Amino acid sequence: MDAATMSTKELKDVVKRAGLEAKLVGISEKSDLVALAKEAVALVESGQRAPPEPAHEHAPRVRKIAPGASEVRLGDWDCRVVAPAAGEPKRAVVILHGFGATSGDFAPLARSLHDPLPKDILWVFPQAAEDPTLGASAWWKISVPEWISAQGNESRVAKLIRKRHDGLDACREQGKKLLRDIEEHTGIAAGDVHLAGFSQGAMTAMDLALHIPDAPGSVAMFSGSPIVVDEWAECLKKKQNLKIFVSHGKNDPVLPFVGSRWAISLFKDAGNAEVTDVPHPGGHDLGGPGVMTALAKFWANAMK
Repeated sequence: MDAATMSTKELKDVVKRAGLEAKLVGISEKSDLVALAKEAVALVESGQRAPPEPAHEHAPRVRKIAPGASEVRLGDWDCRVVAPAAGEPKRAVVILHGFGATSGDFAPLARSLHDPLPKDILWVFPQAAEDPTLGASAWWKISVPEWISAQGNESRVAKLIRKRHDGLDACREQGKKLLRDIEEHTGIAAGDVHLAGFSQGAMTAMDLALHIPDAPGSVAMFSGSPIVVDEWAECLKKKQNLKIFVSHGKNDPVLPFVGSRWAISLFKDAGNAEVTDVPHPGGHDLGGPGVMTALAKFWANAMK
């Protein structure tokens, strides 16, 4: 197999066969995808798969978050955190990874978005626990066969996003506990916390934002869609001045682009949300530098 001659779909297929699917998150350039596929080809041709990440102890609970990068336990989740090198954090950005991914996937954003944003941000990257029945990290339980069969079928996806998934209520409570811990350790209240997420993490971030008493500083959804739609619609009526950033690849083969359109319609129908919509031509990924520039501008305005 020659990765250099493969189509994008073939490249992604071989990456998944090698067990490297989690590394696809955040890849937007084909050159990066080819490099990952070469690693995958070597594994496939040798009859191997990428080894699972080793089990580890929970991150420690702390009374005060130290400057710089560290791993701490916040709520019921192990989190990678990046605190200001000097001074106390005044606001927080919490980013939830996608299904089957890790907290490290988006940690580089703390560095790449450092210059255009305030320097007093506490960056928090929680890690979802691995679901033993799914064999992958997940914020709440999903039926993988259902989602696979729904790919490319808007009507099936529409039914799935109205379904109440097992573990969703518990996840909300864990999210609330995370926010309480952040406030306890830093004094940063929910109104100065900016929630974000990718794919399942995007759905989870928005669901949490709608189920806490006060609106967060903002919410950013990447490659997401609404869930429990009727419940979200009721919650949105009670939120005022909710700032929302939405970005989605128009060629997403996992969660169809129309999912984010449904979300935007839901937000706008509520009449009290300010929506920034930044679609991109890619697939199930973060998009290119233009999306990151737009995100930095959105966050900078929301943090004023």
